[in-house]
Parts: sequence; structure tokens; C-alpha cells
Amino acid sequence: MGAGALTRLAADLPHRFERMVFFLPAVLDRPRSAPTRARLTAMADALEDPQRLAELVAAELPVSVRQTPAARLYVAERTARLRTPDIGRGLRIFAEQVPLESRTRLADVTALSLVLGCKDDLLHPAAIARELAAALPLARLHVFPESGPLWTERTALRGQIGSFLNA
Repeated sequence: MGAGALTRLAADLPHRFERMVFFLPAVLDRPRSAPTRARLTAMADALEDPQRLAELVAAELPVSVRQTPAARLYVAERTARLRTPDIGRGLRIFAEQVPLESRTRLADVTALSLVLGCKDDLLHPAAIARELAAALPLARLHVFPESGPLWTERTALRGQIGSFLNA
């Protein structure tokens, strides 16, 4: 959601920022893929079944961390947040939304941009990160080799963002 909001803001105010970081963009100017929409709809459908919802949330984490205490805590907290009022309707609407009607609106953006994606992430496809980086005039792209870089590549992620923002 954050990358989409920043994408829209950049298109609306192309000279507003000096630097921008887009982390795991999910969509640009075309609807999400059918499997991605199905995943979001499944989450909306599971809001009344906390166990099923927790399974769906856990499935988004890298297999290597799913059984760690930190991951179990994350799944419990995320599941609780998703079960708040109006989230189901929001997930269904969110599944169909795009931040831009056309990526060409990004052609006037003057900010240096870092676009961070990762492979094998259904909700945040690496192809979208590549498309966003190509649409931004002054963008650098980095694609992490596996999904879940917050879990598996935290040091490298900090390094990418820190060196970009402090250059």
C-alpha cells in the first residue's frame, strides 16, 4: 500500500521529492493478476476464521522463518489487525485498485528513486518493481533473490536504503 500511495503522490506532484524509496510495489497501472486478486479475496473471506487467516498470513513469510518466535508473533498481530472492522470490504476494493491510470504520468518525476523488489512474491511481483523503475526517469532497481527481504535480507535492505538516502 505504501509504494502505491507514493507512486500516486509522485505522479501528482512530480517535483515534490528529492529522493524516494519504493519498497515492494504491488501494482502500477494495470489490475493485479488473477492469482493475486484471489489471494486478497481469500484473506477477506477468511476474516471470520482466525485460524485460516493466520495460515494465509504465515504463507506470505519465507519458509525458513515461519516457525521462529518473531514470525509467530508477527502472524498473531497481523491476523488481529486484519480482523478489525471494514478490513474485508477494504481488501476486496484494494484487490481491484491501481495507483495510476497510466505509468506515463511518472515521466516528469525529478526525484532520484530506489525501487526495491523481490523474486517469488505473489503479492509484490518483481515484474512490477522492474516496470516502476523503468517508468521513473531517475530510478535505480534492486531485486532481492527471494521473497521476504524484511525477514531474510534485513542488513542488505538497510544498506541499500541507507546508502541511497545518504549519497
